[in-house]
Amino acid sequence: MTIDIRTLILIIGIAHLIQMFVFTVQYYANRTISGPGWWLIWSATEVLGFVLILMRSVPSLLQFVIVTQNIIILSGTIFAYIGIMRFFKKQINSKLIYLLFTSYIILHIYFTFISNSIEIRTLLLDISLSIVAFITAISIFKNKIPSIASTAIFNVMIFSIHGSIFVFRTVAILMGESITEVFSLSFFNLIQYFDALIVGLLWTFGFIMMLNQKLNAEILEAKSHFELIFNTSPDAAVISQLRDGKFVDCNEGFTKI
Repeated sequence: MTIDIRTLILIIGIAHLIQMFVFTVQYYANRTISGPGWWLIWSATEVLGFVLILMRSVPSLLQFVIVTQNIIILSGTIFAYIGIMRFFKKQINSKLIYLLFTSYIILHIYFTFISNSIEIRTLLLDISLSIVAFITAISIFKNKIPSIASTAIFNVMIFSIHGSIFVFRTVAILMGESITEVFSLSFFNLIQYFDALIVGLLWTFGFIMMLNQKLNAEILEAKSHFELIFNTSPDAAVISQLRDGKFVDCNEGFTKI
């Protein structure tokens, strides 16, 4: 069976569009937790990136797409990293991110307009994507908390696989891999598209699982906190049902009375 690259790219774009709607719901449902808003921006950016890839078929837009496409895709992975750091309420390594992103843009523009080289542009993108992926994986591992440890490890593994795929592509280019246009049917192209599809779906699953586990942990913590206040209060307190007055619970102060 022959795989049509354009159809595959369209499917990836639709998958990211669905993820965008999922994160939109999560963002509005969990305004008190930082992170989902950045993941929403990540999914929206990826949708735009793959739309731009499809637009490479239009000759008049090719130069514009070449300049913007990879920058937008790299931006999306950075937004995912920022969302992770916001989720854990940790400081973003702004200097490293600014240096990486600025350097990439400068080199990308240079090897587009001054010294046109698709090999070097692809190499630069693969290196940058792998760096962001491993930074994100390390950040999740370092900042994981017991309540979400299992899901955090799952996400660490997914980001590590994602980074390793682009390390593989980087090594392949350095060893002389022939870089063809994005619609050509080659293993080098297919691996990045299947990565975008499968890893993107796993990221969405992992992010939502982390979010739900954190919410459950916060609910249990709040429940334990109020139970402690209720039980240790020196004042008498009782919980009863409104409809029939049946006692549900009481504290030690009430039993003394």
